[in-house]
Amino acid sequence: MGTPADSGKSNREQTEFLRREMPQHRVRLTQAFAIGRYEVTQEQWQAVLHTNPSSFKGTGLPVTNVSWYDVHEFIRQLQKLDSQHQYRLPTEAEWEYACRAGSTGNFAGEQYQPATTKKPERTNNEKSSPTPVTGEDLAQNLLRFGWYEANAFNRPHPAGRLAPNAWGLFDLHGNVSEWCHDWYDPKFYKSTEAENPAGPATGTARIHRGGNWQSSAFLCRSAARSYDPPNERNNFIGFRLVRIRKKPG
Repeated sequence: MGTPADSGKSNREQTEFLRREMPQHRVRLTQAFAIGRYEVTQEQWQAVLHTNPSSFKGTGLPVTNVSWYDVHEFIRQLQKLDSQHQYRLPTEAEWEYACRAGSTGNFAGEQYQPATTKKPERTNNEKSSPTPVTGEDLAQNLLRFGWYEANAFNRPHPAGRLAPNAWGLFDLHGNVSEWCHDWYDPKFYKSTEAENPAGPATGTARIHRGGNWQSSAFLCRSAARSYDPPNERNNFIGFRLVRIRKKPG
């Protein structure tokens, strides 16, 4: 989980984001869970709460303009409709595990490449300095998996229109960023539990993951972490749910 220290050259803004993702560390998830194949759509939200707060309207579009607190009201009402399962937001660790689907690189399906340099093209036997490989260079798979600034045309898109990751999950990169359970603490990765981490006990902002339709490729990486106050509502944050089967009795 997270980004390795030798992840390559970055500018000042990127360096600030990368600090949130370090140190890279191992996490063990021991509790089985199912996670939604898609981001929760406006149609699903309206079926449960009979409202549609989204700016960009469309039944198949992910619901947006929902705060972390709004999501928990949705969960509370949804719970009344299904006595067999418990619903909740994924922890940050569960979200990244699902996003990576066994891969270790910047985006689903990519394997980790240590910081290195590309061999420059040379003409007339001229020597030139190698160019550092950046996160943007490694975004070759992102156009297949995610709606972001390069292909989203300044709006979200219906869930499930691009390719899924290896585990059949759609839109974990881009489209809308997704609320997670955890409070945000920039130092949490230095002291996180190795087993089933659920984030700090308190905080002022909640994590959301995956980047969105207006994000750069860098902000859509599997390890990228964003956060906002839990009462934040905007047109680029949505969510997907985790479901756990209740034990009989």
